[in-house]
Amino acid sequence: MAIRLNNPIEGWHISENTLYGFSTVIDDSGQPPSPAYPLGLSTFKDNTIVPPWTISTREFSGGGKQFSSVQVPVGSALEPWSEVPRDGETLMLQNYLRSSEDLSATPWTAVGVTATAIQPDPYGTSRAFRLVRSGAVGSERIQQEIVLPSGWTLGSQMLVKFWAKAGTMVGAPAIVDVGIRDLNVPAFAGGLHTFSLTSTWKQYKFVVRGIDKTHLYRLVVYPAGTWVVPGDVYLFAPQVAEVDCDYLPTTTVSPDPSKTVPHALEDADAGNRFHKAVILTRMKTTSSAPGTGPSLSGETGLGSDEAREATLEDGSTDMAGVIQLKAGGAGGDLTAPGSNGQIHVAFSAPYRTSSKPLYTGRAPVVLASLVDSTSVWSAAAQVKVLSDASANGFTLKWDNGAVLTPSDTTASTYKISYVVIGR
Repeated sequence: MAIRLNNPIEGWHISENTLYGFSTVIDDSGQPPSPAYPLGLSTFKDNTIVPPWTISTREFSGGGKQFSSVQVPVGSALEPWSEVPRDGETLMLQNYLRSSEDLSATPWTAVGVTATAIQPDPYGTSRAFRLVRSGAVGSERIQQEIVLPSGWTLGSQMLVKFWAKAGTMVGAPAIVDVGIRDLNVPAFAGGLHTFSLTSTWKQYKFVVRGIDKTHLYRLVVYPAGTWVVPGDVYLFAPQVAEVDCDYLPTTTVSPDPSKTVPHALEDADAGNRFHKAVILTRMKTTSSAPGTGPSLSGETGLGSDEAREATLEDGSTDMAGVIQLKAGGAGGDLTAPGSNGQIHVAFSAPYRTSSKPLYTGRAPVVLASLVDSTSVWSAAAQVKVLSDASANGFTLKWDNGAVLTPSDTTASTYKISYVVIGR
């Protein structure tokens, strides 16, 4: 314990200290509110904290009672707070890393570390990774070279952000070391940063200034630090960018073939959502790469011929999309297509989870409409959403009023569009 506040916490200003090897910096646990003192208005800022070996440091034993402004150093597990309003909008989204959603795939390389996918992440899906190190040597890590496409150059700074939480291995250091290594020097540009972790997800960030655009750089992550001990951490949404922006997921292949970049490096159409007039006809929505969006099942009314098919158009997402129907032929022992049928759409990620009790029992609102394709729906045709819409998907029932035209002879297709609205 570095500082014990035995007096009422009123107007304390703790700043410009170097605190080395303390598991707890400030003991504020024994300060009950008292009407005899105008408590509060204390601040904590500009302090350097070096945690003890193999364990993390917490700033306050009582959570920072009566502190109105707290600025935490790099690597702290505590969320900072202040009276300064935060501007959370940016003009664009960036992520110089490739394959940010798959830490076990190329171009990531692992040295003595195993990356296990499908771990729960802070957004209620399963996109996080568990990184486990054997403890054979201190340099066990995962890393990725920052390689920009032809015609792109680095800016003057790199902002590194990621979500992390402590692992489950007993006795493992609850830390992760992260840095940007300048391969031309070689050394860590801006130093190697140690981040204290807890069992709760938190987003961490640090900034590297003075980037030399002619040099090569690498992001390096040491799970549980660089000690020669086994350990594990959970990691999600790593991001390196020139601007401080929201997370942009990336892949190794561009989901949009019209783009020349090999991954989702930058999206100038996203960001700054509220500081400009909203033009609905130009509002950007998300789209999915083929095979990564929702899925279809339980289709009926299309017959039994091999030509029957129900598919989602490329770019369809959990939010909106288009279903294409092809009816099979008739004859022999085949079942002819019908005049009505239904199909189920399953979300790629649940609309809500039990970790978000605010939404318990609230399924999304789903709107659907018929779209003429190579075949025209009849004048009496209609589509409706059945009452089983839930957090995991919804079922549509269509009625053409007449038998669908088979696609095996006329290449006939019908379409249904849908929009999912949260509440």
